[in-house]
Amino acid sequence: MIKSYKIESFIDVQTLHDLATNSVAHVTVFDTNGSNANAKSILGLMSLSYVEPVAIECENATFFTHIPFVEQEEK
Repeated sequence: MIKSYKIESFIDVQTLHDLATNSVAHVTVFDTNGSNANAKSILGLMSLSYVEPVAIECENATFFTHIPFVEQEEK
């Protein structure tokens, strides 16, 4: 499952990292530049661009119920 979210600050990046680290599922984040990172890697997350909403992919649908960000509409 893939959902898009707007990440506004570094605290949001840390929150996403914490959620992913506490999840048994693999979580991947994709930016609009075509880069991706394992959400369990804070350095990987810091390498992404957050100017536009990012896509978060996770096989476990319940992971998304814990994300405190507003989901973005698909364009």
